Amino acid sequence: MPQPALPDKPLLNDIAAAKYVTERFGVRVSALTLRKWRAAGREGPSVTRFGRLAYYAETDLDAWVASRLSRTEGATASELAEEGIDHGHA
Repeated sequence: MPQPALPDKPLLNDIAAAKYVTERFGVRVSALTLRKWRAAGREGPSVTRFGRLAYYAETDLDAWVASRLSRTEGATASELAEEGIDHGHA
């Protein structure tokens, strides 16, 4: 059986992964949120397991953040109206 590739950098636990995402991207995510997503099997970044322990590779965290980001050109008039924001019409 072939050996899995070893990461280039140390793997991160939940706390370090949350700190990494916050510091690198300015996206606040808590260690508890990462644990909850992992337990639910949804939304979170890929994990690497060492026995029962879960760790994150920086490359997986980078890919996860990139996959979750979206760009918009700005709110439409109908979106502003739904939020009760006056968008310049009298």
